[in-house]
Amino acid sequence: MRRLLLGTAFVAVSLGCVATAPDVRPFTETDYAPYRNASQATSLSGQAFMKARGGEVRYAAGNVVVLDPATPHSEDVVRSLVAGLPGPKEEPRAKEFQKTTLADGEGRFRFSGLAPGDYFVRTYVVWEFDDRLGTHHPGGWIYNRVTVHENEAATVVVSTRKVD
Repeated sequence: MRRLLLGTAFVAVSLGCVATAPDVRPFTETDYAPYRNASQATSLSGQAFMKARGGEVRYAAGNVVVLDPATPHSEDVVRSLVAGLPGPKEEPRAKEFQKTTLADGEGRFRFSGLAPGDYFVRTYVVWEFDDRLGTHHPGGWIYNRVTVHENEAATVVVSTRKVD
């Protein structure tokens, strides 16, 4: 009987520690409507990188950079990714407003033809190193929030993985 109680308690505690996909606020047309009015003169450029423990800079070279309108839905998706939680369910309609590009060899990227407004810029930086314990892959998702004004060229540095 004691073993059964201990086993049950262990399973209950273990299940409580398993990360699950978070709830994501729903897509609403109202939140995304302002992002339909794009202007060729409105753009965003920047650079994405992380600093390794020794101070070396690791760039998002060749990685996909994603630009999402800053809505409650996209905020939940971005925060879940950066926190390392299991895949949040992203609304397919939100993809219509998402833009992607590839970072160059120094982690630089550019988006043009944007609607003015607030955006989340996200990408990932991962590198590899070996030591006596094996091969390691530090890094992860990074993001920043930026405001883009009409007919302006905004810039941003993406180098944090802080989740408020």
